[in-house]
Amino acid sequence: MTAEELEAQVQAIIRRPYHRVVTGEPSEGYLAQVPELPGCFTAGETPEDPWTSADSTQTAMASSRFRMARSRSQQRGRYA
Repeated sequence: MTAEELEAQVQAIIRRPYHRVVTGEPSEGYLAQVPELPGCFTAGETPEDPWTSADSTQTAMASSRFRMARSRSQQRGRYA
């Protein structure tokens, strides 16, 4: 798979309609989470702040997971 094909697959995953949740309060800050991507969260001082980095965080999480799954799949093929 070429780098361009990998990037296209990651972008297709990112464009899925994920549910996003923001929790928190003014005194402690806010946390944005994407429940479908465990571990994908970002924080900010206002309810809007987490969304400025949420897209890049979501992209990084999906890309990392996709690459790890691909690597595992290739390793199984080598040792099967």
